[in-house]
Amino acid sequence: MPGPHPLPLSLIITMFNMPNLPGSNLPNLNINTPNMPSVQGPTFNAPTFQAPSVSSSGIQGPYIQGPQVQGPYYSGPNMPGQSSSGRVSGSEGKYAGLWLGILIFVWVLAFLSLIMLVLFLSGANLNPFNYQRYKAQDALTAFTTSGLEISRPTAYGSTGGFGTQTVPFTYFDGFNFTVPSSGPTAGGGITSFSSNAEMDKAKLFLSDQAKNGAIPYRVYTKDNILIYLNVSSEVKAKQYEAALQNIK
Repeated sequence: MPGPHPLPLSLIITMFNMPNLPGSNLPNLNINTPNMPSVQGPTFNAPTFQAPSVSSSGIQGPYIQGPQVQGPYYSGPNMPGQSSSGRVSGSEGKYAGLWLGILIFVWVLAFLSLIMLVLFLSGANLNPFNYQRYKAQDALTAFTTSGLEISRPTAYGSTGGFGTQTVPFTYFDGFNFTVPSSGPTAGGGITSFSSNAEMDKAKLFLSDQAKNGAIPYRVYTKDNILIYLNVSSEVKAKQYEAALQNIK
């Protein structure tokens, strides 16, 4: 059987001179491959120790520093809305903390307002921003309404309430009065205070006078009102105390 015939030389030359086939002259394509993420492991510095030293000024040291750990750090392709370091930007964290603080403040304020509303609706006469709940006139009115003996009441302000005595406390206002049925020198006083500390000083001062035998005062208090009485009996004094406690 005869073998294959070789191609003529002219046909071979024609094949090499053929025009370029479509798609044979494609431009060079530049393909940028993404940067692969890299991770830098943490670094660890062991603690250092410096022994104490003795000098003319005394003993210094010992000093210990460390250990210190840094890392790990991540670096990779940027994602939408993410910085190149893979961390949230500082400004975003700052605003998130700010809004969280505002939210907590609003909740606390709402909670306190709710407590004040409940106290108000329950009829409690409370004002946490002002210690002076009552005035001296309130106690005086309570005494007269109860039919207690109040003779020649004399009002005073922040001075002059204790005659010529120098007292170690301050007060807001008050009244002095006499109780003739208990004797020519019997009487009492009503004093209002703007702080609990000053009222405690007044209680101590009046109690010391009673102990020293100067004036046998009986002292009673309600909130910011203090009354002191020099009357013939404790039974009569208790009547004034009861009227004081019934102030609304």
